[in-house]
Amino acid sequence: MDLLFHQISSDNSLSTSDEISSDVATQSPESSHQDFVSPQPSYHLSMNEHLNHISTEITQESSSLSSDIFSDDDFCLDQMNKPFIPTKQPYIEPVSSVIVVIAHPQDYSKADSNFAKTRPSFISWKTLKSNSSADFLGSLTTSYKNEYTRLLPIIRFIPFVSPSIDKMNTLPTIRRESGYGRGVFHYIGYGFSPISKASLNLSDGRPDNIRPFSLKKLFESFYPPSWFIFDCDSAESALDGLIKASNDSLNYDSSNKTDWFCLCATSKGEELPIDPCLPRDFLTTCLFTPISLSILCHVLQYYRTSFLSSDFPLSHIEELLLASNDIQLDTTLSTITDAIAAGFMKPDLYHLLFYQDSFISSFYKNFILSQYLLSPYEVHPVSYPAIPSTISHPLWHQWQATLDLWVMSTTSPRPSFATDFFNRSIITFSTFLVNKKTKIDVSLLTILARYPTTQLTGCDRAITLLAEYSAMDLKNREKIASVIKFNDLFEKLIARESSDEEYQSLAYLILALLQLDLNFACQIHSELNMAILPSFIFDESINETTRSLLSAIFAAVVIFNRTLRQICASSEFINAAKDAIQTAHSPQLILWLLILLKRSFSILSADFSCFYNSSSHIQISVCLFHKIPEVRAAATSALSCFMQSDECALNLHLILFAINLYKDASFLVRHQLLLLLSRFLSSSRNPSSTFANGSTLKKYNFTSLLENWLQSSPKTFSEYAMAVDKIAHLEDSTNYIVGIVHYLIEYFTHDPHPAIHSLACRNKGYFYEDNKSSASNSISPPFTSLKLTESSFEEDEDETKEISTFESDSDALYNIAVKHLVKSAQWKVTQEDEVYQYKRSCKDVVFGNINLPTIHLQPRAASNGIEAVKITFDPKTLQTAVATKNCHICTLDEDMKVSNSIKISDTTSISDLCCDMIARETIIAAGTSDGCCFLWYPQCNNVYASWRADINYVNDSIPLFARISSHKSTIATARGTDGLALWAAKSMQLIGEWPCDDEAKQITAFTIHPGNQNICVLGFDNGGFTAIDTRTPCNEKILTVSIGERIVGLSGNRVGADLIYTATSSGRCLVWDMSTNNLTPCGSQKMEIDSFDAHFALPILGFSSKEESPIIMAADGNCKYKANEVSPNSILAFHPILPVVTFGSPDGQILSYNILLNNPDA
Repeated sequence: MDLLFHQISSDNSLSTSDEISSDVATQSPESSHQDFVSPQPSYHLSMNEHLNHISTEITQESSSLSSDIFSDDDFCLDQMNKPFIPTKQPYIEPVSSVIVVIAHPQDYSKADSNFAKTRPSFISWKTLKSNSSADFLGSLTTSYKNEYTRLLPIIRFIPFVSPSIDKMNTLPTIRRESGYGRGVFHYIGYGFSPISKASLNLSDGRPDNIRPFSLKKLFESFYPPSWFIFDCDSAESALDGLIKASNDSLNYDSSNKTDWFCLCATSKGEELPIDPCLPRDFLTTCLFTPISLSILCHVLQYYRTSFLSSDFPLSHIEELLLASNDIQLDTTLSTITDAIAAGFMKPDLYHLLFYQDSFISSFYKNFILSQYLLSPYEVHPVSYPAIPSTISHPLWHQWQATLDLWVMSTTSPRPSFATDFFNRSIITFSTFLVNKKTKIDVSLLTILARYPTTQLTGCDRAITLLAEYSAMDLKNREKIASVIKFNDLFEKLIARESSDEEYQSLAYLILALLQLDLNFACQIHSELNMAILPSFIFDESINETTRSLLSAIFAAVVIFNRTLRQICASSEFINAAKDAIQTAHSPQLILWLLILLKRSFSILSADFSCFYNSSSHIQISVCLFHKIPEVRAAATSALSCFMQSDECALNLHLILFAINLYKDASFLVRHQLLLLLSRFLSSSRNPSSTFANGSTLKKYNFTSLLENWLQSSPKTFSEYAMAVDKIAHLEDSTNYIVGIVHYLIEYFTHDPHPAIHSLACRNKGYFYEDNKSSASNSISPPFTSLKLTESSFEEDEDETKEISTFESDSDALYNIAVKHLVKSAQWKVTQEDEVYQYKRSCKDVVFGNINLPTIHLQPRAASNGIEAVKITFDPKTLQTAVATKNCHICTLDEDMKVSNSIKISDTTSISDLCCDMIARETIIAAGTSDGCCFLWYPQCNNVYASWRADINYVNDSIPLFARISSHKSTIATARGTDGLALWAAKSMQLIGEWPCDDEAKQITAFTIHPGNQNICVLGFDNGGFTAIDTRTPCNEKILTVSIGERIVGLSGNRVGADLIYTATSSGRCLVWDMSTNNLTPCGSQKMEIDSFDAHFALPILGFSSKEESPIIMAADGNCKYKANEVSPNSILAFHPILPVVTFGSPDGQILSYNILLNNPDA
């Protein structure tokens, strides 16, 4: 397969088969006049043949992900659904020409002491007395040229030897002739007169004829982009003059005139060391041979007496220069200077100088070294842009220790300097990672970020540590991003030379960085062999978690890489993806293969011949029924890659597969479905003229409406597919399906999620106007064949312009999925997480009979200013959730202080509220009067799920009731005359529906049986009492009786037995014992009941009316306490476990009391 993808990437033409199925050939007569038309068919595959090519096992064998990670950002689809626009990175012009200014040897100063006379000076590692002036000059210029060409092979090198003013006046000509690129003006001051405040002092042909050359003129002659290096005494004076010239310059715009660098060996008033054992061109020597100069300075500072001979250091120059070729020393020094710079410099400047150009990076690293080497001589190099003094950084001690080892190696075997240094860094990082994470600073991170590129033993260990560190926190990822060289990491990913464990860490780290900033993808070098990446994704020898990470990386970078897009457009890739989806054991891998397909095509469509024969589109349709909502959303998004530009049966098939998702509880799935439907209508040539009237569909529920559309009741995917095939081949199938799509868009205009509601309203407005006038602009891109737009590969800019005219239809899905994948911290190979097993709590126990002598209420806590309509409790704590009249949900802590609050709607009211645990998480469920259900984690600022739990959107004043089953991880809802619906909390799918028998009665109360959470109990306005076992077919019921008057409340109790207490509007109370299936009276309060609740673990009931204060009654019907301290018309709720009751009064007070059971005989 690797070879196959290489062949595809090297061939710009995409193969096209002439054989196309007839079931996509249904076209209107005018289709031949369209810009894009599917190829004419020559053969046909039946649906049975398609089904034989695919596997439906992924729907039966899949399970929920091991952990669900919700972020408040996920809810904001309109903000998440933004296409990525690369940030323009600052660009540094590379160096193209160099002018080196040196003095003639005859101008060099003479030795001014007897000691100096015994030790001849040297420059560029060449003694000043070794040859004649002419020979020495030629050798010196050659040396400088060789050093520059070693760093920059293609460069124009021009020496200026004791230049005259006339020679300097040729600088503008030389600068122009150099053409593009940055020019370097390298001034070595040994032999010249000191620089004055505003000029260079040149000899102009004679030592006694000193003439100034203005620094302003130098700046204008050697105009930006440029680079000035002054290796002389008082070099900062030249920098000051250049800065002034730059500020005063009028010949350049503001951006160009600052595009220059400057390195100065000394500050104002300082002189370079006069020690004859040091080179006269100290800064220049440091820039070219930093290791050799470091060793020399180290020896002079710490071992001077050991090497003090008349020929030192000249007798050791060869050995010193040989050290410059030591790869380990070079690696260590480069890493240390890089890490020091990262710790001292601002990130933007650090990236500018140390990341973009290797030559510039090398010089600035060595300049930082010069600061350290010159500090013992009280000399302080300066630069522009300004780099602060780095001599205090503790990493210089590491370099000092390395130099000590090198010196000692002259008498003993040489150790591995770099390995020793990096291993110490690894140990330090590991210790801080475990014990003191805050001590991990950017310098240490830089060392670990450079270690993997060294190819030294153990270098991959750094990748694992960086991946672990990045998985801990967003700030950690930001720190790593500030120092990482992304292309080096990606090169290791392509090479795949690490162990399985380290390779997964590498993949996770790369993905974490891409998720943080997709601009990293732009740093990948074009010469990398990206075509090998797809072969890794389909390599079954790699574990599926790693393959998921690789697929996510592929999905991130594919939009930037033409070669990868060409590979993904091939039939080989699409078929390989289909096969991988069939065989994958991990839902995560399926998810990312689907996202990868969508990201590869964006708004375009695959060529028909690349997928039809292998039935890839049908295999993707199977994923629409997956148990993971993200997989269903990704499959919906990927379907658009297979739809064609004409109105053929293929599009109708795929739309019919997708419409099943209209009832999905996941807003991410519904959002993708709505985007798909809008694109379908944009491409349709026969739109319906009107939208469906929802009032005509009130007799349906979700299941019956879908069955009506399909004209069958499919139970398996194969049955569903056959029904789809039958509908798609009806005589007027196009208008029939377009009518369904119009209805669904109307349906989504009543969706509780604001982004879906807004998009549906825009779509409805557009399509309604579009039916009147065909001149309106499309709000969604048509299905355009990627094959027919192959020219888009040639110009990425044109493609970007084309795509940007349409709203993104997959970016929200990608952004949410990649964020969750990174947050899941899958940086190491582990065993599959165990599925959470529900643990029994005290709520699962039937309590014994409890005697209630008397009851008293003790004030516990209170809150004001909250007009409560519903109250519920966290079963594990005293945290209270309150629904208000203005559709807010507030959580109150033990002291009744508001800890969090959200508003779930602007157009309706909250009709029900409950709280329970699902898989260790506290969840609050709210039902609203417009038929919607909301799920909320109390610690978040947005609901994590919102959906229409009732199909009737016409009447928005019918209460929806909702209850959470912690045992079954389900949400049960009931509303109006539509009966009961059961939803899976994990998969966010509709499990089943149990309609009411009588459309004249409406549900007024609802609860789940306390002992068997498969049993749901409904109370109706006509007094009907119905118990339903959700394991039975929709037309079966356990019990249906009539009490004769409106039921206002149902509540469970486990004292003595599993009981359901029922309260009617007149104050009657009845209890149902499922073990005997009897519904018996247990008292009457003879008051108009407005609020009712029963304690779960105590035999007490609470009643409240509009006219009287609440009362608490025993299970035998005796009134035990009247809460006169609470206002009439209050609502009440008992804590499910603790003896606590809370009231919400109409004046905005929330009053919480402890229930005291006093025994008068005690």
